[in-house]
Amino acid sequence: DVSYVDVKGQVGRVMHSGVKYIDRNSSQPSTTIPKGASISDILLPTDNVYYISGQYGGWRESYLVPCVYKTPEAFNSEAPALVGKKLTIMMPIMIENVQNDYTFTFNIDELTNEAK
Repeated sequence: DVSYVDVKGQVGRVMHSGVKYIDRNSSQPSTTIPKGASISDILLPTDNVYYISGQYGGWRESYLVPCVYKTPEAFNSEAPALVGKKLTIMMPIMIENVQNDYTFTFNIDELTNEAK
């Protein structure tokens, strides 16, 4: 029952590691974590996974935050609109049969155009 809200305010489903991309929109079972154990996983919005057909096609993932621009001019005109936006993940966690709803918010405070 985890949900995701993107920078445009749109709610979407998420998938986690181990789920085949072709099954990304299918129901996914809950993950049980025994007391004293831990888990390392990923959350990927299902809308960010897509397939391209053709000779060089295959499964692709798009960025959570658009961060690749073809030119510095494109960066300067598009990236500033993302500053001040946020991403949110809402995650219900059951502890001793009590649901605890956790909300994680990631604010975009600054974007820089640095060559690496």
